[in-house]
Amino acid sequence: MERSARQKAHKILDVLWKECGFARVDVYRQLANYLEVKPNDCHIGKFTEQQCESAINFTKLII
Repeated sequence: MERSARQKAHKILDVLWKECGFARVDVYRQLANYLEVKPNDCHIGKFTEQQCESAINFTKLII
């Protein structure tokens, strides 16, 4: 289940920097701030299912 949640979060976050014109580093820096984690720890591959849902909610605030 976590794997599919990570894939979904990744796909949605990629839209911000691939299609909406945001810099990738800025997207992840802001996401780290939103999740209250260190920028170096903000890696979707390490996220729990709950963190993935939070990341998806983060994108909804921006788009």
